[in-house]
Amino acid sequence: MPPYDVARKMARLADRVRGGKRGQLPPLLVMTDPDRTGCPLDLAEGVKPGSALIYRHYGAPNRFDTGRKLADLAARRGFVLLVSADLVLADRIRCEGRVVGIHWPEKWLHLAARQRGRGDRRLFTASAHNPAAAYAAAKVGVDTVIYSPVFRSTSPSAGTAKGVHAVSSLARSCAVGIHALGGVNLRTGPQLIGLGLSGIACVSGALDV
Repeated sequence: MPPYDVARKMARLADRVRGGKRGQLPPLLVMTDPDRTGCPLDLAEGVKPGSALIYRHYGAPNRFDTGRKLADLAARRGFVLLVSADLVLADRIRCEGRVVGIHWPEKWLHLAARQRGRGDRRLFTASAHNPAAAYAAAKVGVDTVIYSPVFRSTSPSAGTAKGVHAVSSLARSCAVGIHALGGVNLRTGPQLIGLGLSGIACVSGALDV
């Protein structure tokens, strides 16, 4: 299946999954990864309008140039852009009033709390790998929690799959929306419909059948 067709179908799937606490984030969050998705700009070309892209740059020396190009693409194609835990990058690439959101890995949630305490009202997402971390992120005031892994994942850092019952329970008890990540694709995603999730997040799922 062509990548653009997969992206279109993933966006439609995310709309069907979306329920519960919707918040400000779109139902589909696509995350870059240098090893699994290749060039962020190529991935961004396939992101559908009304979705979001999280640029995880891992300190790449060209992140400012890539970030500016992603911001331009986001404005032109109509998707939301967030960058991973880099306030300088987010500030530098915003232009013409466009605000770039911030994604916070679980280990840096304390930095998100500090920014919220300073009055930073940009869109924040946060990763969580257990309910305690999700509840902590909700207290910080993030806009959605990206909870993983829900299904078995090919990511080398993924742990044991949580399963649909666990993520459904969390979605119904957490004060903010939950986006499911980890092994979410066109085959597994339909299992998430009707569980009270705010949406889905994917890495390679945006490219694979």
